[in-house]
Amino acid sequence: GTVRWSTDGSINGTGWKICMGGNATNVTNATSTTTTPSGLVNFTGRPWVVIHGGCVVDGLCARSPNYPQNYWNNQMCRISVNDTAALPLNVLHFQTERG
Repeated sequence: GTVRWSTDGSINGTGWKICMGGNATNVTNATSTTTTPSGLVNFTGRPWVVIHGGCVVDGLCARSPNYPQNYWNNQMCRISVNDTAALPLNVLHFQTERG
């Protein structure tokens, strides 16, 4: 799967931080690759990887650029999810522009 996120040029928020729940040992033995528009992604056992943009993946957590400070205008990112290592999501923080 894929997580896509983008901002416009108006209001900035503190962004978001989302973690996969469960035990980290569930992902250490997982290996998978997936095809994306830019080619193959080698997860090397990780549950997700940033394939474009300024988002950050740190272990089981992914976050918007500059989190917990405000993200900048005109940001975007695409995160590829390792379907064989994915766990239920835990949204720790989500504060973005309201439409």
